[in-house]
This record gives sequence, structure tokens and C-alpha cells, in this order.
Amino acid sequence: MSQESPKTSHFGEADRARLWYKVLDLLPIANDRFANLNGQGLCYLENLLQRGLGRLHLSFGFSCEARVKAFITEASEVELIELVNHVPIARMLAHQEYCERYSTFLGERGNNPKQVTDEACSELNLFLESTASAARFNKEGVLQLDVFAPDLPVTLAKLPGKEQLRSDLEAKCSEEAPTSLIFVDLDHFKQVNDTLGHQAGDECLVKAVEILGTVAAMRGRVYRYGGDEFAIVLPNCTTSEAAPIAERIRR
Repeated sequence: MSQESPKTSHFGEADRARLWYKVLDLLPIANDRFANLNGQGLCYLENLLQRGLGRLHLSFGFSCEARVKAFITEASEVELIELVNHVPIARMLAHQEYCERYSTFLGERGNNPKQVTDEACSELNLFLESTASAARFNKEGVLQLDVFAPDLPVTLAKLPGKEQLRSDLEAKCSEEAPTSLIFVDLDHFKQVNDTLGHQAGDECLVKAVEILGTVAAMRGRVYRYGGDEFAIVLPNCTTSEAAPIAERIRR
């Protein structure tokens, strides 16, 4: 992992808040003694971070929850990537402890650590795709800092992203001619990844891009806004002209 400081801000205040809630979703706090993952995930995460960053303490909050929350709020972006990298491992460790402690009640139901980590990687990738960060977990669960993971389909890798969309929109809005913007997302896309795997999810996204490109050909430009979200900018196009194009895509 590169330790160079990023040149641009990839995690704004809203991104950090969303990251905290994503961590809570994946490493929930125990409400009772049979709570999922036994509520130990945050403590494992804190310990992994202390070891990885060479610190005795993250901060001096009264609870593990408070210390991890403060870390997400104040940490550098390199340190935040370190946290993201450790979340699937913390989830797996907590899951193993939970299964060992309650094996009598669980039987064989909770003994799939790979599924536990894969789910975490998938959820964290969706979060990362919604930010300006280029980091992604690959199919083996390894966090890569490249702009695009090597196994990302070329069709998706070549699409301009959120930052380019903002830049192009600013340029178009300074012109007198009308410009239309279409947002597209895929309903229930997470179920594809969860039930059929990420390769099937990528194939689904590639097909969606082919449809968007076919419909928008010679009229506009397709962008990947994040995850299963896309956008099309249509220069010299009014709302009344853009509506049937959007409807054609939907159908």
C-alpha cells in the first residue's frame, strides 16, 4: 500500500459520515448477548488499526465505538483507506468468535467466513465508488489503490466518472444552449452480486452501458456516477427532447 498523501480530497465530511454508518452496518454494536457478530467487530477493527498504524491508542474516547468514530472523523485519507482495508478482516474475526461462542445454537449456519468477508468487500466497494477514491477490493478481497482494478471490464474502466461529469456540466452550463442530464440506476442490482457473484454483476453493468451507449449515440456522453449509477449529458437538448430518450432507456 502506498503511503503517499493524496493530492486531492477523496473523502469529504459527508463521505466520512457515510463511512461511519457503513462500518456500523458491517460491524454492528451488540444490543443483547445474541446480537449478530456479538458486537466485537469494532473492537477488532480498533486493534487492527492500532497495530497497522503503530499506535497504542486511536484516541481517548470512553468506548471502542467512540474511538473508531473519532478516528473516521479526524484521520488522514491514507489512514481511512487503512481502516477500510481492515473492516472485512474485523468482520471475519468477530464472526468466528460469535460462531465459537454460540456453536450450540448455530450449528452449521454461521461457518462461512469467506461469505462474511465477500459481503463486506462488496458493500465497501459500493461506498468507495460513491466517493472520488480509486481504491477497490478485487475478487480475492485485496484492496487495490489503482484507478481501476485489473479485473474491471474495459467497457466500465473507460467510462468517465463523477468528477468528469461535474466538470463537463459546469462547462455546458456556461453556454447559452440547453443541456439535459439523465440519471440512471439499476434496481435490485445488489441482489445480482449477492446471488450470482461479482463477475455476473460486472456483466450486468457492461450490458447496461451498451444500452446507454446505443440510445445516446451521437447525442450525448455516458458517465459512471458510481456503483450501478450512470448519467448521460445531452448537449443542445431540451427537457421535452430528453424525456423520450430517458423512457427508451428505461424500457
